[in-house]
Amino acid sequence: MDTSEKKEERSFSNRNLTLIYLNADIGSVFDSQVAYLLKSISETAAFDRIIHLCGVKNQFEQERVSKALISLDIEVVFFKSYPNYPFYNGFQQRAILDAFKQAKAPKESHIHIRGELLASTALKPIMHVFYSLDNVVVDIRGAGREELSLYLKAPFWKVLLKKQNYRKAFERLKKFPKISVVSDALKRYILLNAQIPNSRIHVVHCLAGEHFTFNEENRKRIRNALHVKHGEKLLVFSSGGNAGWQNTQGLMLLLSDKWTILNLSKEVINEGGIINKFIPYSEVPDYLNAADAAIIFREKNIVNEVACPVKFCEYVCSGLPVISDTSVEEIVQYVNQSGSGLILENATEINSVDIDDLVDEDRKHAAKQGRITYGEGTIIRDYLNLYFN
Repeated sequence: MDTSEKKEERSFSNRNLTLIYLNADIGSVFDSQVAYLLKSISETAAFDRIIHLCGVKNQFEQERVSKALISLDIEVVFFKSYPNYPFYNGFQQRAILDAFKQAKAPKESHIHIRGELLASTALKPIMHVFYSLDNVVVDIRGAGREELSLYLKAPFWKVLLKKQNYRKAFERLKKFPKISVVSDALKRYILLNAQIPNSRIHVVHCLAGEHFTFNEENRKRIRNALHVKHGEKLLVFSSGGNAGWQNTQGLMLLLSDKWTILNLSKEVINEGGIINKFIPYSEVPDYLNAADAAIIFREKNIVNEVACPVKFCEYVCSGLPVISDTSVEEIVQYVNQSGSGLILENATEINSVDIDDLVDEDRKHAAKQGRITYGEGTIIRDYLNLYFN
């Protein structure tokens, strides 16, 4: 966030307000979408206190959260995160209630809940401690219920039990006055499945941090380290968690002697023309700089249709043109509106197109364009407006 943006956001300051951020998913995007979000909100001085109520499954997750937030002026209250089965709901409610009491936050606190399942179990504890839902935002990130059917490798009875909690969560969503979703397609999905008035649902995309921008020196340094030749086209695929919908194995369809693929994921693909490298999150911006274009090809289903992939936001904020299929509506909309990228019907079409013009675009201009939509300055402003209006 640049200086002018920080000054603009500081107009919210001096209100002596508290933000409670409630989360129980320490997944692959925790650093980029939770820790960085809290850091950026803290820098606006919009709140006198920020309290992170964080559900963890084990000591490893607790240590990871502590490390991510150690240098920030954010209070952390841990509670036990239970599995998503109906018979654990009572235990989860008790854990959240105890965490709220431990936080000792004022009754008028603003509460941001990441995920509809967590909001469902937090409903009664919030009413018990704060007596009102007026200042609560429920932040929905995707089609979680359908994700169970499509990607969870588990016996059918476990899937059915987990879906029970999703049905209950959608019923309880009607009680919350403010809901944020990451895409227009997800808004339509919530309108259809939860039958909530349109005015309560607000689109706030995933964010890309300030380090996701274009830097020519970093580009040269990483390309040299990777032994990429001058003029060689480098296409990047980045995945922090290797979930099924990210389709890492789909890279096999994109092999060509016209380019090299940089696979930044945990899943190694031993094929010529692919560089495999899994790196810390802090190094991802530099490696994106080294690439000429980014690739995202996914299965066509509702989970992908309503998504706002974090890596896509990071790609465009790094000035990368994105080559994708039509599976993710957010990507199709952005590429068509910005002109920065290429939309194909399927992955195999990439071998019949000339991408030279695509990769020679003005990267600095493209990065600036990406940050207007997905940069942290835009996303933080959207959340603050949602909290206070």
